[in-house]
Amino acid sequence: MAALDQPFDVLRTILEAGDAVHARAALRQLLQVSEFGADTVESMPLRFFNQEYADKIRAQNDLVDG
Repeated sequence: MAALDQPFDVLRTILEAGDAVHARAALRQLLQVSEFGADTVESMPLRFFNQEYADKIRAQNDLVDG
């Protein structure tokens, strides 16, 4: 969810990192996520970083959290 809430920061972080290793480390710091979380964000298609998709994920998350 953190990545979807700040898509421009995520993209800038990945672009400025220089390589995949630095990108994952920077994403972990930016989003306060695990290595797995950073890998997941890094592999997300750009089309998922839009409001409609973020709203769907939030709704699914709310159902899980009850």
